[in-house]
Amino acid sequence: MVFHSSLIPEAVQQYTVPEGSELWHLASGTFRVPAGTACTLPLLPSPCALLLFRPTGGALLYGGAPTLRHLAVDENGAYGVQLRSGCGDWLWSGAMTELTGRCVPLEPLLPGSDRLGAALQRCTSLTEQNALFARLAMVHGGRNYQSAPLLRRTLALIEQQHGQIRVAELAQSVGCSERHLNRLMHQKTGLATKTVCQLQQLHASLHSMLSAHQRSLLHLAVNCGYFDLAHMNRQYRQFLGCSAGEVLRRGVLPPDEGTTE
Repeated sequence: MVFHSSLIPEAVQQYTVPEGSELWHLASGTFRVPAGTACTLPLLPSPCALLLFRPTGGALLYGGAPTLRHLAVDENGAYGVQLRSGCGDWLWSGAMTELTGRCVPLEPLLPGSDRLGAALQRCTSLTEQNALFARLAMVHGGRNYQSAPLLRRTLALIEQQHGQIRVAELAQSVGCSERHLNRLMHQKTGLATKTVCQLQQLHASLHSMLSAHQRSLLHLAVNCGYFDLAHMNRQYRQFLGCSAGEVLRRGVLPPDEGTTE
């Protein structure tokens, strides 16, 4: 998911979509911010698009982004869906580079999404919300949607290798040129292939650090495929705006200058 449980309020519920379920080919996870829980959620840098449904103010589609963002949720609550990487073209007909780091109203792309926001908030559980969203998604082409096969193979390989793979090796493994792969990745995720690999590596290291309470950052850096601790810290500063040590010590991510509403 775009969040790690230790970085968000306990009241925020998350759900990982299981393989083989109705939403598996579209979404990797969902989350629920109950009414009365005004908060700011850190959106980890990711190539994944995000859908946000609000009972007031309309629904939004967020493109992927290579840097940390913060999502402000008011006391009315919200429901969110993280699409799988490369699945943004289910809704967005243009290049995903047009959405990188941006958000747009969802209603023109997914009719009924604004009304769904209020209905979702009346649900008493995240399970009910997921079922309601699934019905809307299936009506609007979600049932038969498939992302590009070459893209799926590439993203699966990046995930399997925890981002520790070179673009040249990726291209060779999936049977295309580096140029073609980069063009496809930009078109479908909004980010360069190398950046997608780096973000997967970042997520793996961050998960290991926060879940296992890893205290040896040098050991963590080596295990996660960085050359050394300095290399890992450069990547953290590039994507998160702070060093790995700062995340470990504070247990929070730094606020950004442009909180996303």
